[in-house]
Amino acid sequence: MDESRGQWYDLTGLTKTSGTNYVVEVSISSSRTNYVYMFNICAQLVGERTATTASGMVKTCDAEWEMCQIDVTNDDVEVKDLGSYVDDIVPTVLASGQLQLKYTNGDYCPYWQVPRTTIIYLSCDPNVFPGQAVFDNEISCTYQFTWITAAACPKTYNSSIPVVTL
Repeated sequence: MDESRGQWYDLTGLTKTSGTNYVVEVSISSSRTNYVYMFNICAQLVGERTATTASGMVKTCDAEWEMCQIDVTNDDVEVKDLGSYVDDIVPTVLASGQLQLKYTNGDYCPYWQVPRTTIIYLSCDPNVFPGQAVFDNEISCTYQFTWITAAACPKTYNSSIPVVTL
């Protein structure tokens, strides 16, 4: 909620309760590595949580995870937990109008000696739902995605009427 602007945001339409997770496939040409990122919005992964490597090995994300990275190029690389969204923390509304969702406390990153973190930047487009997340980059074990979606569009509320969240 952004009370200073009289706006609130409803991302519940992006939360998957069944079916397939959101999937982003990424090819890193410099390292000749292909990744599959699976995630849900503000909830644990649902349904199918597997990807198959080039050699045919099936790798699975843990059911309790919310963000997952699968290296589908190398059989010997472990599947990685990229963090969880903390329920009591609301999305951050940035000065640009984007929403920022931050998933923290993923698997330990030995190179940088920090837990893995994921940040999703959501931008409003009232004509796009649900849209598709796009991988931007990974810097120091922080993975960044952008996502254009109508769910990121603010809704206006009357500040004289109390807003109740159940």
